[in-house]
This record gives sequence, C-alpha cells and structure tokens, in this order.
Amino acid sequence: MRPPLKNLWRLTGIGLCVVFMLVLMVSGTYSTRAQDAPTPTTEPLPQSSPMAATPTSEAPPLSTSQLALLSQIDAANLDQSNWQSYRVVSFNNISFVETLTNPADGSILSQRQEDTNSLITTDVQGDIRTPNHLRSALMTVERIERSSFSAGTPTTEQYTLLVEARYVNNRLYIQAIRTGGSESLPAMPPVGWTDITDNPNQFPALAAINLRQYVPSATQTPGLNPLTTTDWVSVVQNTPLRDLIADIRLEQPETFLEGPFAGQTFNKIIVQLDPAAVMRAAFANRPDAEVLIAVFVNEGVDMSLTIWLDQTNSRRVREQYVFVIQGNPTPESFGYAPGDIGEGSLINAIFSSESDLTYTANTPVKIEVPQ
Repeated sequence: MRPPLKNLWRLTGIGLCVVFMLVLMVSGTYSTRAQDAPTPTTEPLPQSSPMAATPTSEAPPLSTSQLALLSQIDAANLDQSNWQSYRVVSFNNISFVETLTNPADGSILSQRQEDTNSLITTDVQGDIRTPNHLRSALMTVERIERSSFSAGTPTTEQYTLLVEARYVNNRLYIQAIRTGGSESLPAMPPVGWTDITDNPNQFPALAAINLRQYVPSATQTPGLNPLTTTDWVSVVQNTPLRDLIADIRLEQPETFLEGPFAGQTFNKIIVQLDPAAVMRAAFANRPDAEVLIAVFVNEGVDMSLTIWLDQTNSRRVREQYVFVIQGNPTPESFGYAPGDIGEGSLINAIFSSESDLTYTANTPVKIEVPQ
C-alpha cells in the first residue's frame, strides 16, 4: 500500500515563518499547505532487489482490446489539451534507491536513498505541450536524503523547499527558499526571481523539483551518472506511449482507501514499458548510448506505468511509475573515477513516483510576468 501523505495543514513554527516570508516575496496571491516533516531514522537503508523481468526483445503488435486501452489514455490527454485553462493539485511521493554491491560476496559497498513528498498547485493557460502556453506552479517539497557506505559514517539530510515557478512569454522564472538541512547542501538561488529558461538545471539545490519539466523545449542534459541524471518520468511523458509499450492490460477497478479520492472507485490500467525503447529515448543525447543500453537492458530490469482513470470521463486521477534498473557498467561510464567502485560491481537502482491528481477544467487563471 502506498504511504499516506501526512496532514498538510499542520505546519511547524519554522514552516509558518517560511510561508510568511514567501508570501511577502511573491507578488501573486496563493495559499499552500506544508507537510509535517518526517522524523530522521537511524534504521539501516532497505536493500533493493530486482523485480520480475521484462522482455527486452521487440514487443508483439497490440491486440484490438489493448489498442482500445491505449485510446482511453490518449482520450484523457486529448481532452486536457482542449481546455482553455485549468488548475491541477498534485500530491506526490517519490523514492529513489541506488545500491552498489560487490558481486563476489554480495556485500553492499554503498547505498543512497532519497524520499520526496510534495504538494504542487499548478495553473495553466493553453495547451501545455506547446511553447506558448502559460504556467504558474507553487510547490511545497519535503525531502530526506540518506547515504551509507561500507566504511564511514552514514549521512542524512532533511529539509523543506518552497518554490514558485512561472512560465510566461516562453521564459521560466523561479524563486525559492529552503529550511532545514546542513551547510553542506548546495547553495540556493539568489533571493527574488531568477530567469532559468536557458539552463533549468543550473541550481543543484533544486534538483528534487526537476524544473526542466516546466520548459517544453528543454532537452535532457547528459550527466556523468546516467541513472541519477535522467528524468525517467519526463522521458515517458514526452515520448509517444505507443512507441514504448511492451504490454498493456486492464486490472480490476480499484477503490481508493486514502488520499483525496478515498472511497471512490477507478479503472486501473497497467502499462509494461519496453526497457530498450525507454533507454533509447532517455540516452538519445549520449555518445555512449548503445553501451549503456547493452549494460542496463537485462533480465533484472522492469519498467511500468500504472494509470487510474475516472470511470465517467477517463481523466487521470493517479499515476505510478516504477523503474528497476541494474547492470555492471564500467566505472567511467557511470561517473566514477577508475578504482572508485571496481570492475564488475553491480549497480541496482529503484525509482518510483506516485501522484494523486485533481483537475479543475476551465478555471479562471491569471499569470503575470514576475516583477
């Protein structure tokens, strides 16, 4: 069962001060709710393990019933593109675990885990897939980062980000403040509005938010570590789903037990993604793309998208992405210096993202250029 979001109305004293500061800083009028910050734990990090394998050969043609399921998903996207404006409130849970093991004895050399909860309210004018749309997002993001090593002291960072982003006249502006965390965290952007259109990822302190998603023309920038620098969700969202599907099936309708849709029943569709197709789209800008695909497309890889649709209008109300990736890359191809991890070391990464989505179509929206 997915972890429940905590009561977003209860703020700590620091959180209240932060929200007050942001309200003074932001010219528009908004309201936001901040989640209770999780309590740090000293428990050992969970070990990642491969899920069921996904076929890596060319997928067979979809049947008539499978194409009908794909049409349901496409219909929801088409309906949204016809809205003049809308507001979407999303509750998000994201988890990333990367484990490096010694294949000789199975010992864990290092492990990193990142858990992110967020509440994002977004106003949109126009079709979000075109560069001339307008968008304004206000987000509360709570994050815990943990690292452990076979030798050394485990580290934990816990902090909250309050960020506003506005995409106006084909330019993306952001302003942000952070509470919590240590001085070793990356520096925050300067106070006030900053135009980041030409380099949406220029502030590592805001990496948890993936600001490039707000610029429709922005392409992924290859990084040293192909797993941590790839925005897997955006890869799927920005590629025709038909090009990525290995299988698609309809599950039994599901009644939600918690969250904003508790007590309601929705259709559930599971899309099994073809790992080779996803990685080919993800690594398109990397000179070592074919090498990485050969390393990371194997029987231990699993990629899936689960979508819950409203039974009356096929609108998405929840979506879940799961990417399980493992391989034995050379240290250089994975961003490590020779000798850091040793040849043959096994890297296993599990990324999951789940979002509850509430849409209000054709709601009045006013988005202004930041002053």
